[in-house]
Amino acid sequence: MNSLPSFNGLLECLSAARQRVSTRQPRVLASFSTPSPEVEPLTLFSANREHLQPASLWHVKAQAQYRLGLGQAHEFNAGHTESWPTLEARWHALVENAVVHGPHRPALFGGFAFDRQHHRTRLWRDFPDAALTLPRFELHENEGQTRLIVNVLVEQDTPCTQLADNLAREWAEVLARPLPKAHSPADDYVRLSMAHLWKQDVSNAVDWIQRSDLDKVVLARSQNIPVSEPLHEVMQRLLRKQPHAYLFAFARENSCFLGASPECLLTVQGNRLQTMALAGSTPRGKDATDDARLGEQLLASRKDNAEHAMVVASLKECLSQHCLELEIAPRPCLHKLSNIQHLLTPVQGTLAPTASLLAVAESLHPTPAVGGLPRSQALDYIRNHEHLDRGWYAGPVGWMDDRGNCEFAVALRSALLDGHRATLFAGCGLVSGSEPESEYGESDLKMQTMREALARA
Repeated sequence: MNSLPSFNGLLECLSAARQRVSTRQPRVLASFSTPSPEVEPLTLFSANREHLQPASLWHVKAQAQYRLGLGQAHEFNAGHTESWPTLEARWHALVENAVVHGPHRPALFGGFAFDRQHHRTRLWRDFPDAALTLPRFELHENEGQTRLIVNVLVEQDTPCTQLADNLAREWAEVLARPLPKAHSPADDYVRLSMAHLWKQDVSNAVDWIQRSDLDKVVLARSQNIPVSEPLHEVMQRLLRKQPHAYLFAFARENSCFLGASPECLLTVQGNRLQTMALAGSTPRGKDATDDARLGEQLLASRKDNAEHAMVVASLKECLSQHCLELEIAPRPCLHKLSNIQHLLTPVQGTLAPTASLLAVAESLHPTPAVGGLPRSQALDYIRNHEHLDRGWYAGPVGWMDDRGNCEFAVALRSALLDGHRATLFAGCGLVSGSEPESEYGESDLKMQTMREALARA
C-alpha cells in the first residue's frame, strides 16, 4: 500500500468554504491540495476507473507531467445548441467564490464530440456531446513534484469534520484498491470493415471535390478488434512507444476512450498560445536511409504541401480573431512518430486579454486536418456520406484551469473500449489528387498505433 499524504488543513478549507455559503451561492467549492508520495498513475487509473467515475488521465511523458482525475465534484455539460464558451462562463461562476488551499489551481477534464449535429448511436452512449469534469480527487505531477488535489462543493449543512475524515478514508481506499482481475476476451475475431466500400467512398469524395467548391474533406473509418491486454499495460505500451504524444483516457460508465494523439489543438499558459498545423503523412522507413528518403519525399510532395498549406491558412484566419500577434513558421518540418511521419508547422501567439479559451477552441475545431475546407461544406459532406459515428474521436480532449491555462489535443490515434472489444478510428484528408488505395493504406497505418497497444504481438 502507498503511504498516505497529509490531510492537515483540509478541515480548515472545508470550514472556510462553508462560511462563504450564501443565498446567492448555496454551494461553494473547496479545493485543497497537499504533497503526495509518488504513485503509478496508469495503475491507479486502471484500478479505480470503474469505482470512481468519471475517471480521466492526461499524460505527456516528454514533458514529465501527468494529471489523473477520479470521481466527480461537479460536471459541466452542453447540448448541441449551446456554445462552448457558456461552459467556461459557468465554470468561472463556480470558482469565483472558491476557497483554494495550496499552490494549485482547480482544473476541469474532458472533451467534446466531433460534430454535435451528427446522429448519435449506441456506440458512444456513455459520452455526452460535451463534458468537462471537476474531479473529486486529482493527482498532478509536474517536474517531479506530485500533489493530491481534493475538490468538494460545500453547502450550509455540510458536516465538515465528518467529510474531511471520509475524504481521507476514500483516498486510502483508492491507493489500496487492486487491479481488476485479467479476463480473456470472449472472442478473438476482428470485425473487418468493407475495404472496397470505403475506397469507393474515397473515390466519390474526390470526384465531388473535383466538380465542386470543396477543397478538402476528411473521411474516417473504424475497425472493431478484441482487447487481449490489461488496460494499464495498454497505456504503458502507448507511453513507451509515443513519449511525445498526448496520452489520454476517459472512463465513463462501461466505456473507456483512450489514445496517444500527436496533434495539439490548443495550449495556453498565461497569455501565450501554442498550436500546430499537422497534415501530410508518410510511413517510417525500414532503416535510417529509407526513413530519410521517405521524409524528403514528403517534404517535396506537391499534394501533401498543398493540403498542409490549407491547414496553416485556416489556423491563421481563426487565430487572428483572438490573438494580438501570431508567429507561424515559414515552412513545415517533419514530425516523426513510431510508425508514421507528418508535416508539421508550429504556431504561437499572444492572446488578447478578453479571449475565451473555449471560444478559441470552438473556432479552431474542426481543423482542416480532421474536417476539411471550406469547413461548413466539409462537415455537410461528412454528415451525409461518412458511415460512422465519430463521437469524441477527432474532437478536442484535455484540461483547463480557472486562470486561463489549458491543454487540448485532437483525439486521434484512439480507440473506444467497451468490455473486451475496442473500436479503432482513423481518417484521411482527401484532396483532388487523392488515390483510394493509398488513402486506405494510410488509414490502416494510423490505426496501427492502437492496434499494437491493445493486442499481444
